[in-house]
Amino acid sequence: MRLKPLLAFLFLSLFTELGSAYSPEVSVRGSQIQMTGNGGLSLSLQVCSPTVVRVLSEDIKNKEIVCEAKTNLQVTVYEDYLNIFTGALNVRLYKKPTPRVDFYDKENKVLISGEIASHDQALLPIHTRRLEPEDKIVGLGQDNDAYLGRLDRQGGKRDLWTGQQIRHGHVTADIPIPFFIKSNPRSPHTYGIFFDNPYRTEIDLGNRDKVTWKALGGPIDYYFIYGPRLPDVVERYTALVGRQPLPPRWVLGFIQSKCTYKTWDEMEAVSSTLKSKSIPLDAMVIDYDWAEDLNNFKWHPRWGGMSSEKIRQFKADGVNLMISNSGPMIRKDSSNFLSGLEADIFARDDKGETMTCGHYRGELMDFTTPKMKPWLWPQIKHLHEDGITAWWLDLTEPEDEPSTARYYAGPSAKVHNSYSQVVSRVFSEMQREFAPTERNFILTRTGTPGIQKLGAAIWTGDIYSDYETLQAHVPEALNAQLSGISLWTADSGGFLEGLYKGSLEKHGDLYARWLEFSAFSPITRVHHVGPSAPYMFGEKVEAISRKYIQLRYELFPYIYSYLRKAHETGAPLMRPLAWDFEKDQAAWLRQDEYLFGHELLVAPVLTEDTSKREVYLPEGEWVDLETDDLFLGGRNLTVDSPLEKIPLFVKRGSIIPKMPLVMNLTTAKIDVLFFHVYPTADGRAGPFTVYLDDGHSTQYESGDYTKLEATMEDWKFSVKESNTKYAPSRYEVIIHAKDKRLVGR
Repeated sequence: MRLKPLLAFLFLSLFTELGSAYSPEVSVRGSQIQMTGNGGLSLSLQVCSPTVVRVLSEDIKNKEIVCEAKTNLQVTVYEDYLNIFTGALNVRLYKKPTPRVDFYDKENKVLISGEIASHDQALLPIHTRRLEPEDKIVGLGQDNDAYLGRLDRQGGKRDLWTGQQIRHGHVTADIPIPFFIKSNPRSPHTYGIFFDNPYRTEIDLGNRDKVTWKALGGPIDYYFIYGPRLPDVVERYTALVGRQPLPPRWVLGFIQSKCTYKTWDEMEAVSSTLKSKSIPLDAMVIDYDWAEDLNNFKWHPRWGGMSSEKIRQFKADGVNLMISNSGPMIRKDSSNFLSGLEADIFARDDKGETMTCGHYRGELMDFTTPKMKPWLWPQIKHLHEDGITAWWLDLTEPEDEPSTARYYAGPSAKVHNSYSQVVSRVFSEMQREFAPTERNFILTRTGTPGIQKLGAAIWTGDIYSDYETLQAHVPEALNAQLSGISLWTADSGGFLEGLYKGSLEKHGDLYARWLEFSAFSPITRVHHVGPSAPYMFGEKVEAISRKYIQLRYELFPYIYSYLRKAHETGAPLMRPLAWDFEKDQAAWLRQDEYLFGHELLVAPVLTEDTSKREVYLPEGEWVDLETDDLFLGGRNLTVDSPLEKIPLFVKRGSIIPKMPLVMNLTTAKIDVLFFHVYPTADGRAGPFTVYLDDGHSTQYESGDYTKLEATMEDWKFSVKESNTKYAPSRYEVIIHAKDKRLVGR
């Protein structure tokens, strides 16, 4: 039936009268349009921007994410629905048989329709949306239930609930981000949906013609985020939930860790050996058992009372120290347990008793109570004064939490998913209050939307040491990155089960392949229950490790510039091929390779005893980073990939900034920049914007930085400086081209 408009293009400022004229079930409260349908279910719309619309079933107070309407709306009333035009979208709000919201583009082409928003018998919110069989669904954080990982979530199910599952072929930590992106190579429209709900949420994508999500608590509250491109959706989503502040630049160097260092002498031996073998180092990690008791935050006597002196020595050598809290629990035999009990900083069960949980069997702390920070800070202040640079927050799901847990902020069902975020916020605030002009850094095992804005990074938990588990990391890393988590890492080489197949040689090969991948991840970090330093697996693995760790350090200007982009726009450093080639069906099918920034394509080797691998190069021309050989894209090719090589390609027309090799980023001064130019046949490349600042302070937030825009046109290379404060004293240009006439230019 053709619908007849009752009134066209009425501005929202006039809609209050319209609401009562149209129907008693329609009302306007400020910028919120509300409709009540049959059965009493109400849905409201809040238009946050022309491309972002919030849909909710009740007005929710004190939400961390705030939608403020900043757009003029045009509202048209039809017989069966209201049409709200935002400038970029037409949003149809239906009343019968139950309230329904459909989204169309500005030309009235359907984007998403067929939703049924309802409640089950327990009044839990349920949503259903239609999908096309060729739709691609990405995001939803990091899934520890996906064997070998999964880039396209279509055809599976996602249980958004934090916790570890230790299994071969899986990442171990779950990151429950209730946000997905829908794209289709045959469609010009990409959108995202973000459910602002901390409760356990089940998302069913098993039927490729629809997606159903059900939260086990809370109201209907979600955001429709229109692109039309994948990068646009990520930018708008991260604008809502928050973006990564710039980390201290040492975080982007090599981080050495093991379970566990016992003495300062042992740590000094590792640090000096790495230095003697020309393997750069920026940080070492002290694992769970450094303390006298778990967790009393006092140095164990085995450290000889020399912590302040030793930490200063490490920092003088450019080596930062990160320390573990061994979980948000305190054992009853710890010297500070009774004071914690008196201060009322523990979570309680339904009988009012403290609860024992976690790997180390401690009493669960309640980080949601305002009493926590005043009790905790006096105990950890001395560690910051000693010079500890960062915290490693372990077991923050919280691990092994009883379902009967009760917190200051509510029951487990409401708090569990966001608990790690709360722990990270408390530690982040304490770091910033202690050193307000310095950047903070936290490594935690899980998080929910916005964890990145706290200066936090995520790692994949206590993973197995095998190739199946390595394979799972690439697609899950990509989905974590698409979910807003800019800083992501893993225990390179694997953590559990000792040596792979009981062999130092075989484990060394696995370690080499993992480190090659890790060198092209946001954070390069090794960790293992046994040997973990690169030189511990023989000369060949040592040489491979040195090669790629050194290459990462040389690429620091490239990597750091992309972290700045993540801070500004939410664009991740690791990207699926579809980020730049969204309409390429073959690009969507590749979950074992990725873009590292816009210019580099990385194809890690993820299987044992492999000397060749198939690589898909998207359209365009690509240059082998190591040999300068030129390849035509839009096809698969088989490339040599012996143990000492990870296939790396540069898109022709790119500029890659590098710097001279340094042994740490903490103390390095960038006096020279090398611009490696890969020109097109007509002599064009770039632009590339290099970002530089002091590397440690928060002054960049006030504009204290330098940007350098490098470009080549008609074989003429130029650099435009925003200012000279952090600009190097010298530039060198290296042109990569097989054409002999270009050699030496």
